[in-house]
Amino acid sequence: MRKRKKKILLIAILGIILLASVYIYRNIYVNSALIGQIDYMESKEDTPKLVKIFSNRWNPFWHRQTAFEQMAAAVMDPAAVEPLIRILQRRLESPHFREEAAFTLGCIGDERAIEPLIKALDYGPGIKQAALKGLTLIEVKDRKVVRVARKLLNDESEAIRDLAIIAIGVHGGEEEVDLLIEKLKNGNEGERWNATNALAKIGDKRAVEPLIERLESDPGFDTQLVGSACCIALGKIGDKRAVEPLIKALNDRHRVLDLEAAEALARIGDKRVVEPLKIKIKEAKQDNWERGFNELKKFYKILTGHEYQER
Repeated sequence: MRKRKKKILLIAILGIILLASVYIYRNIYVNSALIGQIDYMESKEDTPKLVKIFSNRWNPFWHRQTAFEQMAAAVMDPAAVEPLIRILQRRLESPHFREEAAFTLGCIGDERAIEPLIKALDYGPGIKQAALKGLTLIEVKDRKVVRVARKLLNDESEAIRDLAIIAIGVHGGEEEVDLLIEKLKNGNEGERWNATNALAKIGDKRAVEPLIERLESDPGFDTQLVGSACCIALGKIGDKRAVEPLIKALNDRHRVLDLEAAEALARIGDKRVVEPLKIKIKEAKQDNWERGFNELKKFYKILTGHEYQER
């Protein structure tokens, strides 16, 4: 009797293993066919297939990964928001795919994802960073994001601090300008760069003088990242006070910021720039700097409304 029970149990176990194997290999076969069909498609009609693939924890890693990537980069269908939120909140899910879900939600940009992403900031370091990154990608302004981002400015992780500044720029407003100016003045290079971009997004003219000060105090190749961001920010804000400092950057002999400065000056649209820009175009031609020559001519047309005439 006991041997018979053992035999039945063994047969049951083997049956379960066989069924599981069939299920797994069927998934591999079916989903391989699906991935082959949709690997380069951008249609929202493919959303149900993608959701089916990335939602099933038993699917192979590479299939789920491809499905997430397609949704984030090509399809970006709001219909996938709820399934992605479920994956983000699924405690037994792989941390990697919870991070993928957070990032993909950000790429889709639907405001329904804001609350779940804020809650995900408590799920662990990797998910926390992915959730905050997702929040920086959703451009529907939400003051709740600003409040949590302010708290994260003192996080022990530099990556989290940088993302918090970016989030403040995306979701914040004039109330955050003084905070961002302080980061621009006293932060490390990454914080200064992110604060500059954030100030450009907000567009408040209180930032003009601090941006000019930073631009003039960051000459040379070592600080090109921040200087370039300052030029772009000043161009977006469009205040005439920036014209002379930008002309100075345009004429920098190291050719570090000249294209960024030229673009900013073209945005501002001040006629004082015409002659310095002509000189810069001639220098670019003499130096056989083809890219600079073409870009500077483009900015000249934006500024003056007509093509640059070579003489």
